[in-house]
Amino acid sequence: MNLPREPAPSRAAFRAALAVSPPATDGVRAALLLHIDGWVGIEERIGFVEAEALAGLVSATISARLTPDDARYALSIDETGLILQRADFAGIERLAETLRRELHEEIFTIRDQEVQLSVTLAWFRIGTVDTLDAMLHKLVSEARAASLKGGNTVIGVGVIAPAVQNDREDARIAGLTRRALAEDRMRLAFQSIASLEGGRHTHFDLQVRMVDEDGREWRATEFLPAAQKFNLMRSVDRWVIATALDIVQRRRGTRDAATLFIKLSEDTVRDAEAFILWLRGLLDGQRLKASEVVFQAQELVLQNHIRKARALTRELVELGAGVAIEHFGVGSNPRQMLDYIPAQFLKFHASYTQSFADREVRKRLGDLIEAAKQHRMKTIVSHVERADMMAKLWQMGIHFIQGYHVQEPEVVMLGEDLGVKR
Repeated sequence: MNLPREPAPSRAAFRAALAVSPPATDGVRAALLLHIDGWVGIEERIGFVEAEALAGLVSATISARLTPDDARYALSIDETGLILQRADFAGIERLAETLRRELHEEIFTIRDQEVQLSVTLAWFRIGTVDTLDAMLHKLVSEARAASLKGGNTVIGVGVIAPAVQNDREDARIAGLTRRALAEDRMRLAFQSIASLEGGRHTHFDLQVRMVDEDGREWRATEFLPAAQKFNLMRSVDRWVIATALDIVQRRRGTRDAATLFIKLSEDTVRDAEAFILWLRGLLDGQRLKASEVVFQAQELVLQNHIRKARALTRELVELGAGVAIEHFGVGSNPRQMLDYIPAQFLKFHASYTQSFADREVRKRLGDLIEAAKQHRMKTIVSHVERADMMAKLWQMGIHFIQGYHVQEPEVVMLGEDLGVKR
């Protein structure tokens, strides 16, 4: 059944259309409410008549994205109701996200004025256990609440919404990451790894940041989980490595030369052969130096891909790089890992720092430090937040520490004078 395409003059028509039982289909039927953010302010700025013309242009943009099975209803000048039919939830999400993005990016011209706006969209699967009136109330109230908090977003409403909303948000963040990579909006932050033995040579842990289209800087924990979910980690790793090696090349021979610790994701370890081919091509016959570059991967990742990890780390050592095992000490047999992976550094899991007051934890840490000494490996303890812990770690034989007490990550430090943008 095709529902009416022309906008209805009242909310009652939207409610009546939602109450009609459609023919049985294999797809998903949803109600969507589109709310223009900050409408009162727009009216005050451009005028009431011009605002009405703007609402007409917004309606035209919406209509251009609908199919013959969809229906549109004008609930008010700043709110539009849609009844949508798609094959699955992803189709509903894609349409909502497309409308949000296109309306946000469009510059509308009303007489001699240019207007940009944003919208908030809330959708609800028709046919859930909620009553019709309850569904409509949720659509309206949640869309308006989200708009007041800043808007420019898509939200799912109802019993199936949380999981769908999480997937949608991950997809959105992955899209931001993909565009940031393409548009050179990734950044490196440098956190000091401080030596407890003294010495002038410096060591830094590299952390990747992303800058979105609005200029907001995202920390790794905010976007890397979504990047991993959508298979972007190989690209992220390669951007970090290429940028870091450029920094190393420019700093080589200067007093400011340092050792950079570069993280390798599980996807890169899993894709070891292709990664090594890429890295050899990037180096173009040049050799790395362990005093300049150390590649690090988590113990559990290495353990889960031990054959590839062993081959990969041996290749990295052959190319001249150093190797570190991070998040060390939580695997099923960490001592055995020391026999398989040719590492020069061990970075202990944060749990050893967080539970340092526990006598059993300190004993286990001491045993692993002794094992590292037998393998001539340098040890690093991260997440050091208290000054009193530093002396105790030095007494236990730890070589390096890092954490916010030592120094917070900084986006400049090694990069600003090298053209690495903030």
